[in-house]
Amino acid sequence: MADGRRVAFDLARTAHLMANEKILIIEDDPVVMSGLRANLLKEGYQVFGATDGLEAIQFARIEKPALIILDLTLPNHDPTSPWDDGFAVLGWLRRTLSGGELPVIIHTGDCSPAVTERAKALGVATTFRKGVEVGELLKAIRAALGEKKSS
Repeated sequence: MADGRRVAFDLARTAHLMANEKILIIEDDPVVMSGLRANLLKEGYQVFGATDGLEAIQFARIEKPALIILDLTLPNHDPTSPWDDGFAVLGWLRRTLSGGELPVIIHTGDCSPAVTERAKALGVATTFRKGVEVGELLKAIRAALGEKKSS
């Protein structure tokens, strides 16, 4: 009985800690955004979504996320905007938020060696190709946030 209460306490404590973690998803595909959002909410995270670079910068400034999931291919609705791709947004995040220590996971369709090397040079925690198993993504998120596996 005592073990059961301990497990329940540990799970409640983990859920409480995760509930305080904000994750910003920067993704222009509404189907991908919806799937990521649903899975992260189910895990107890606070989730915010941005569909382009400018919106991502605005959310990041206001919400101060603990982690960002970033698509590299973003729409550019304004040709004068400097936030025309994920790497431009990543550069701003590195220069501006959390002294460059904000964990970023890239979730994109292009995981070529050139993209992976560039991401690594910019301090990206992990790069995933879209369609990765949710469990793998959650594992990377927990690792980037320094959380222990809750299940």
